[in-house]
Amino acid sequence: MKKKLLVIFLLLFSFLFLGPAKVQAADLSAPNNKIGIHLAVPAHEDLEKAADLVNANGDWGYVTLVMQEDDLNKQKWQGVFEQARRLHLIPIIRLATSFENGHWRAPKADEVQKWAKFLNSLNWVVKNRYVVLFNEPNRADEWGGKVNPQDFAEVTYNFAKILKETNSDFFMMMAGFDSAAPSSAPQYEDEAVFLRKALASQKNLFDYLDGWVSHSYPKSSLAYGRNSVFNYQWELNLLKSLGIKKNLPVFITETGWCHQEGKANDFNFYSAEKVAQLIKNYLGELLKDDKVIAVTPFILNYQDELFDHYSWQKLNSEEFYPQYEAVQQMTKVKGQPIQEEKIILLTSLPEKLIKNSTYQLDLIIKNEGQCFWDQQDGYQLNLEGLPSDYQYFFSDF
Repeated sequence: MKKKLLVIFLLLFSFLFLGPAKVQAADLSAPNNKIGIHLAVPAHEDLEKAADLVNANGDWGYVTLVMQEDDLNKQKWQGVFEQARRLHLIPIIRLATSFENGHWRAPKADEVQKWAKFLNSLNWVVKNRYVVLFNEPNRADEWGGKVNPQDFAEVTYNFAKILKETNSDFFMMMAGFDSAAPSSAPQYEDEAVFLRKALASQKNLFDYLDGWVSHSYPKSSLAYGRNSVFNYQWELNLLKSLGIKKNLPVFITETGWCHQEGKANDFNFYSAEKVAQLIKNYLGELLKDDKVIAVTPFILNYQDELFDHYSWQKLNSEEFYPQYEAVQQMTKVKGQPIQEEKIILLTSLPEKLIKNSTYQLDLIIKNEGQCFWDQQDGYQLNLEGLPSDYQYFFSDF
C-alpha cells in the first residue's frame, strides 16, 4: 500500500507518521459515492441506518442534515460530525432559521457572522464543507411569509461571500427551489421568474457559489424535463439562458416518489414496491451523469403526517419499505473524500543519543485532523535519520 508521509523534523532524527494515500486536491476529483439520504434530524439511530444504506457495497456516501439557528450547540453538532466521521458519511448541511407564525423566518444578511463563527468552530468530516443556504425561497412559507427575490439575493450573496472568506473550504450552494411553484405572488413565484429577478437585483449572485442544489421531484408522468426527477437538467439550461457561465456541479438534496403506505393509505401514489423499482432505476441513471455529485432522496425516517408517504422507514416500526433494500443492494463506489491530516507531537525527542545504548521514549501525539488513525487503514509510526544499524519498535498504534 502506498502511504502519505507527514514528517516532524527534529534536531537528530525525524518522527514519521504514515497514512493511506489520498487524492491531493480539495476538489471533486476523488473517487465519489454519489448515493446519500436526507435525514429529518441527525439522531444517532438514523445516522447508523443511513450508513447501512448508503455505504453498503461502497463507502463514504452522503447525508443531508438541517441545522437550525436555535440549535447551534457545538457539543451536539461536533458529536454528530464525529459519528459521521466514524460511519464514513459526508454531511451536506442545510441552514435553517426558526419556524414562527406559520412560516420560516426570513434570514437577514447581517446574521452571517453568527453562522460563520459557529460553522468554522467545528472540525468537519471532510475538507469540503458542504453548506446549503436555506430552502425553497420561491415559497412564502419558507421565506418570512412573502416571496422576495431581492432579499434572497442579498442574503445569499452575503452569506456565501463571508463564509468563503472565513474559510475557503466552505463549499457554498444556494437554496434548492420548488420548481413546481406557480407565479402567484406574494405566496409563490415561478423558479425562472424568481431567478431572473434575483440576478437583476444582484448581478454577482453566483460569484461565491460552488455548486447547484436541486429539488428534483416528479409532478407528472414526464420522465425528463421540468417537474421531473431530472429537473436539474432543466435548471442547468435555465442558468445558461440567464448568462451563468459557471460549471456548477449538482447536488440533488431532495427527490423521490410518494408511496401509498402511510398513516392513511393514499392510492393516488405508487405502491411501495413500484417506488422501490423507480428509485433504483433513477439512481442508476444518475450514476452515469458526471454533473451529479450527490443525491440524497427525501426522507429516511418521518413518523407522522406531512411526510409519512415519503418516509423510507415504516411507521411505528424498525422495518423499511422495499426501496431501502433496493438501494442498499446497489453496487456503489468506494469514495475517497479529501480529509486533512494534522498531527501535534506534544513531547520532545532527545537532542543526542549515545551509541550502543537503549532508550525508552514516551510520545504523546495529538490528532487534530479529520481522519481516524487506524493501522488497518495503513497508518503507522516510523523513525528516520538514525544510523543503518539501529533498531527500534513502537507499541501498538
